[in-house]
Amino acid sequence: MMFKINSRAMLLLLLCAALGMQAQHNRRIGDWRAYLSHRKALTSVEKNGVVYTITTGGMFSWQDAGEEIRTFSTVEGLSGINATSMHLDKATGLIFIGYADGMIDYFSDPAEISQLGDIRRNTFFTQKRIFQFDSDGEQLYVATEFGLVVYSLGTRLPVFTVTQFADNPAREAAVSVSLYNGRVWVLLENGNLLSASKEFPNLSDPFIWQTENGTDGLPPAVRMLELGSNSRALYARTDQTVYVKENGSWRIFEPFNELHDHLSVQEEAVSALRIGRSSTIFNDGQRIDRFFEGNVEHTLVVGDAFYVANAFNGLDRWQNGELRNITPDGPTNNLSIRVVAGNGEFYIAPKGYNSAFGPDGDASGIYYYSQQSGWKILNRANGGLDPQRVNTGFARGYYDRKSSTAYMGSWGMGLVKLQQGELQAFYDCENSPLSTTDGICDPTNIGKTRISGLDMDDAGNLWMTIAFGQEALAMLTPDGQWFTIPQRLFPSGAHMLDMIIDDFGAKWIINQRNGLLVYNDQQTPDVLEDDVVVSLKAPEGQGNLQNGEVNALAKDQEGFIWVGTSEGVMVFYDAFSPGQGKVVDADPAIFEGRKLLREEIINTIAVDGGDRKWIGTGNGAYLVSRQGDELIHHFTTENSPLLSNTVNHIAIDQQTGEVYFATDAGLISYLSDATEGESGCEEVLVFPNPVFTDFDGLITIRGSSEKATIKITTVSGMLVRELQSQGGTATWDGRDVYGRKVQSGIYLALIADEFGGYPCIGKFAVIRRDN
Repeated sequence: MMFKINSRAMLLLLLCAALGMQAQHNRRIGDWRAYLSHRKALTSVEKNGVVYTITTGGMFSWQDAGEEIRTFSTVEGLSGINATSMHLDKATGLIFIGYADGMIDYFSDPAEISQLGDIRRNTFFTQKRIFQFDSDGEQLYVATEFGLVVYSLGTRLPVFTVTQFADNPAREAAVSVSLYNGRVWVLLENGNLLSASKEFPNLSDPFIWQTENGTDGLPPAVRMLELGSNSRALYARTDQTVYVKENGSWRIFEPFNELHDHLSVQEEAVSALRIGRSSTIFNDGQRIDRFFEGNVEHTLVVGDAFYVANAFNGLDRWQNGELRNITPDGPTNNLSIRVVAGNGEFYIAPKGYNSAFGPDGDASGIYYYSQQSGWKILNRANGGLDPQRVNTGFARGYYDRKSSTAYMGSWGMGLVKLQQGELQAFYDCENSPLSTTDGICDPTNIGKTRISGLDMDDAGNLWMTIAFGQEALAMLTPDGQWFTIPQRLFPSGAHMLDMIIDDFGAKWIINQRNGLLVYNDQQTPDVLEDDVVVSLKAPEGQGNLQNGEVNALAKDQEGFIWVGTSEGVMVFYDAFSPGQGKVVDADPAIFEGRKLLREEIINTIAVDGGDRKWIGTGNGAYLVSRQGDELIHHFTTENSPLLSNTVNHIAIDQQTGEVYFATDAGLISYLSDATEGESGCEEVLVFPNPVFTDFDGLITIRGSSEKATIKITTVSGMLVRELQSQGGTATWDGRDVYGRKVQSGIYLALIADEFGGYPCIGKFAVIRRDN
């Protein structure tokens, strides 16, 4: 029998200690979350007291009333995060966002973002970047890389596509568009300015477009770069000054008679921008200059407030003599070559090397995030890292869950040790045996000590490979002792790019474009004579690694070594023999009768709590079953919020099941349905808790042992459903064995492992909402 619980009764129920209810979790299995930088802002618009700003991390909004910041990415419905332009049509209240691929997002309320995909879908044009919008309440004018597209705001359909203007070359990019004095003004990439009457029935006719250069006082050779207009005038920024057209004639706009980088035109004011400065002229002639840090991209005047978007510090507001930054917290940029995660925190290694694996000296530092405390940036400028030593080029990392310690490797300066986002120690050629490329120690040199791989053995020893160093490997013991393994033990010309340690203590090392090296120190790192080194190469009988180009390694729960190559996935099912000096061949993982992902370049492989494999490629991210014979997910930018199809690295927080994708556009995560199995019943979480009867997602039961059986029962003991865990997590759709939604009431999750041991109980409520 269904029953209804009122709000007071529900509150008492949830607070009842006897039931031991857990706090409600606000994330569902399958939820995505973006971790992005909004420090590089492009432009802003204001609507109904809310300022919207596009950045290289998507968009964020700021509302003075309540001082509320909200961020928007692909998770919230944007088509992408690298927008190129934004525009508000004041008559309809619609805000439009353009992208480099031709997609247009639009919304009145950002809770409901829609798309205009006509330009992006058009296969006739290959270059589709959207440069600028203008509108008049009836039509939207879009300046694109192949010309001008005009949309009806009523039907949201294109009505004109203009690919040639007068005698200019066809498909010349229209880099700017403005409406003024009943005409459409289009600036082409070649510097020519043309116009046509808005009322002309066919704007696609190239012969109706009139060239403006050399007429009405505008010099014929002037090179214009950007347009802007209001009801009073049309403005054109050139490579030397700013021109204005008023009352039918052009003249130099004397207040801005110098070189500027950007132009912002509103009805009440005109702003010209350059590095570090925004200059605004109001209609009454008043001039206000404001100075800022970084490249100023756009100025928006709202009442007595100046909102300035810049490429360094996000969005600044100048009001009543006070400068305030209102940018969302986040990393400095969206670089992410590696990420390591665990215990509800993660560290990002932004970038350390170029395409030839040479050091690039990237000074971004390290980005740290905790679900408890939020973001922290560690770099040499803010003191998070030592200002002189081991502070640039971070490209590798390892996270030790037992001690909540991260070790981050610099591709050029050494190693740092961190806990809770705080620097604990650094190691370079001066205070450790970490070697350099030339044998000469200069700890301030940004390119000589290149940590290329990190992993920890069962004894807690941290091992690392050193790319192009005099020493090939180094080991740091828990009590601070160092051991090194010389390069001479390995084949001549070996270039070590990454590593993992197998269940037998052998180190599997990626050898650049030449397969793998397997090294076993026999647990005597101070004795070299008994060490074993085996090369696993491309040919069959020598390793069977196809073309020998290995990019990724992972060890699964069975101890098998999964290898990501430039031609799919291979597996060493015999991981023991190479460490004993024997060459064995890898076998292809088989999916649908052929090699798994054989046409993909594999960038990264990670193993989740259910022993399933997450695989990152240049074509998105794949999740396959433990044997690789079943495709569970294939996430791309087309079917998910994934930021980019280029997935550099995948890391998994095994406690929470959160899967992190480090892409070439930034970091994003997916909450999966698998966690690492627990050895006992210290904490069983059921969430959401309570569960409302209209909830249509998956209910998560976390904290079980591996391969556990979970029985959902009523408090009277009636069986409702039986589940199997993925690692330490099981999910339930809220239905009984007959497929019916369960009734309101109190339910138990009875958990036992595959041997019937460790009985655990989770309790939760299913309730009906008040009307």
